[in-house]
Amino acid sequence: MCSYIVEKTALFGSAKGPNGWMRIDTANVYFDHPYYTPLDHALAIDFVNEAEGGRERIAVELSAESARALVAKILAALESGEVAHAPAHHDHAPHDPAPHDPVPHDPVPLEHGPYGHAHTHAGPVG
Repeated sequence: MCSYIVEKTALFGSAKGPNGWMRIDTANVYFDHPYYTPLDHALAIDFVNEAEGGRERIAVELSAESARALVAKILAALESGEVAHAPAHHDHAPHDPAPHDPVPHDPVPLEHGPYGHAHTHAGPVG
């Protein structure tokens, strides 16, 4: 029996799909019968841009064990990355679009990452 219970969260980011890069503003997360992965149940995440009608999506299906391992690695990467990229003095908090700031700043190119693409930073550089 499918539960159709979906956890939904707002996002600020991008995802690459079959038509190239797209902005994403929502993740729909659920644990249910997968469409493709050969498991009885999987954690599924659909990344969409609801502001543009949600017509395209990037879908991921993971085993429960894989999903938990991914969450741990996401948290570890955030922790070590925030420490490594922390400003010398904390004159301002890192910029993260919030409800009071609905339009993020234009991305400013930074150094190249491990895959040859330029990282961007949504706030002022400095």
